[in-house]
Amino acid sequence: MDAKPRLPLQRVAAETESSRIGNSVALRDRLVEMESGSGRVGERRRRIIKEATALIAERGLQEFSLGVVARRANTSLRTIYNAFENKENVIALSMWRYFEKFEKFAGFETPAATLYGAIDRVIATHLRSRQVKNYSASVALYFAPNAHPLIREAMQNMSGGLFRDWFKELVASRQLSPGVDAERLVLDLSNAQFSVIHEWSIGQLSDSDVLGRLLNMTLMLICGAVTGQAREHLEALLADVRNNGPAISGLLDIAKIHLSSIESRVAATRPAPVGKATSAGKRRATAQ
Repeated sequence: MDAKPRLPLQRVAAETESSRIGNSVALRDRLVEMESGSGRVGERRRRIIKEATALIAERGLQEFSLGVVARRANTSLRTIYNAFENKENVIALSMWRYFEKFEKFAGFETPAATLYGAIDRVIATHLRSRQVKNYSASVALYFAPNAHPLIREAMQNMSGGLFRDWFKELVASRQLSPGVDAERLVLDLSNAQFSVIHEWSIGQLSDSDVLGRLLNMTLMLICGAVTGQAREHLEALLADVRNNGPAISGLLDIAKIHLSSIESRVAATRPAPVGKATSAGKRRATAQ
C-alpha cells in the first residue's frame, strides 16, 4: 500500500486556520514527523532541534542562524534542509520544544485545564520571555505581514493557547457564550496579548505596569465570552488584579518560584566549562 502523501506545511497551515479546529495539533504533529527517525538519522535530527532551541533562547529569533545550528550540531546545512525543508520549520519546532522544556522545568502544580492554571502559565511565560535576548524583536515579528504561519502559530501556542485546555472544559460544561468559537478566542487572546507586550517593547508601558495590563486585558476579553460560574470566577480575579489583591500576588510569587526552578535545572544541564574539572572529576583524579 502506498504511503499517504505529505501535504506542504503551508497548505496544512491554511486549511487548519480556515477551520480553526485542531490547528495547533495538526501543525505540531507534522513538524514532529520531520524530527522523527531511528538510529543515527533520528539522533542527528533531534540534535539539530536541541541546538536550535538553545540558540533561540540565547539570541532570540532575529539573530537565529541555521549556519550556527549546523556548526553546533556538527552537521551540514544541506542535511538540515533535507530533514526540515526550511528555516521556518526548524524555528517553529524548536519553539514548541522550548515551551515543552519550559513547562517541564517549571514544575507547574496548577492543572492546565483551569483558570488559575492558565493564568499561572501566562505569568511565568511572560516573565521568562522577558529574559530572552531580543524578545522585543520577536514580538515585532509576530505582527510582521510576512511572518511565517508556523512561527506565528508557535507563538500563539505560548500566549492565548495557554487557555486552550480550560476552554475545552468550558465547552464541555456549556459555559462559553453562544456563538463563541474557542479556537477563535485563542487567536484573539494571542493578538491582544502580543499587542500589550509590543507596547512595552517600544517603551509605552513600564516593566512594573506591563504584567498588570496584560492580565487585565486577558481577563476582560475572556469575561465577554463566558457565562455562569466561569464568569463569576473571572470577575473576582479581575477585581483582584485591579486592586493588586492576594490572589494575583500569590500567583506572582508562584511564578517566581517557577522561574527559580527553571534557572536551577537549566544550570544543572549546562556542560562544565572547558579546562575546568568537575567536582566528581577532581575526586577521581585525587583518588588516582
